[in-house]
Amino acid sequence: MYIRRATPEDAEKAAVLTRLAIKEIAEELTGETDEETILAVLADFFRKSGNRISYENTFVSEHNGEVSGLIIAYHGKDAKGLDEPIVERLRRKMKDSSITLD
Repeated sequence: MYIRRATPEDAEKAAVLTRLAIKEIAEELTGETDEETILAVLADFFRKSGNRISYENTFVSEHNGEVSGLIIAYHGKDAKGLDEPIVERLRRKMKDSSITLD
């Protein structure tokens, strides 16, 4: 097993692993219920910088050359700012400017 910093290229596998880890929370974070769409949104956020589930905050483990696990970590003081891109997407999707991730 090998542990390394994630890269945007890990997005598809990271989306699946994130979905498995957070289950129904993924629906709340994405505002979606369709599995394929949930995974696409998670992968899109993973590829981008400056959000909670970005590759920038992630380490992945590899086994036999395949991503087999991940750890997402960031300082608690950064959580609100890292949530902002996710919240903004939800506000646009739901047409509700009062949405927060409290």
